Amino acid sequence: MTATASPEDRPDWLRLYLEEYWTLEQVGELLGITREAVRQRLKARGIKSRSSTETALLRERREISLRGDEIRAAFLRTRDVTETARLVGLSEALVQRALDELVPDFRVLTRVPRDPSKKYNALERAVRSHAYREASRLNPDFALDLTIAEEWLEFISASSTRSHQGSASDRQADADLPG
Repeated sequence: MTATASPEDRPDWLRLYLEEYWTLEQVGELLGITREAVRQRLKARGIKSRSSTETALLRERREISLRGDEIRAAFLRTRDVTETARLVGLSEALVQRALDELVPDFRVLTRVPRDPSKKYNALERAVRSHAYREASRLNPDFALDLTIAEEWLEFISASSTRSHQGSASDRQADADLPG
């Protein structure tokens, strides 16, 4: 019998070794035999045993395959490998290797600020503009509480994700603001 035998013909321990990437030690513990005895059983079936390094790589490949979309989505939201690892519950090293495959330019994305036009909705951008502030001053029905607007602007300015200079329109809006 070879590794291509149908799943029904495989003993459970063999399925665990071949499909779940158990190590020789784990299979041996399950069967109550030594690692070498497991290796000999595999050899008798014409299956070459794997090293622990090969097994670890196979497990990693499976994890990336199963959770790749989740890893990619979390990274694109956070643009931070450490935070992504925390969110998906995987090691930072595994997340980094997954991102090497899934997001080829991920290292650049960790350094490039997000597009400010995508960060704020239309109302938040309007709060930054001189025109909105003037309209609020002239028409109380149109006014957004200016204290809240000032607090919001302070928050935006202090935000670590806004450490870049912003677009020309952002700089102009900031320059137009009184005070």
